[in-house]
Amino acid sequence: EYDLYYIKNQSPMLDLMIVLRTIRVVLFGVGSR
Repeated sequence: EYDLYYIKNQSPMLDLMIVLRTIRVVLFGVGSR
């Protein structure tokens, strides 16, 4: 839920970075830290 907070309060580029990171975590199941 904190990801949504950052998406709303950061630049679109960082928004994209967070989305891609989240997708990668979901697909590969890594980066849970």
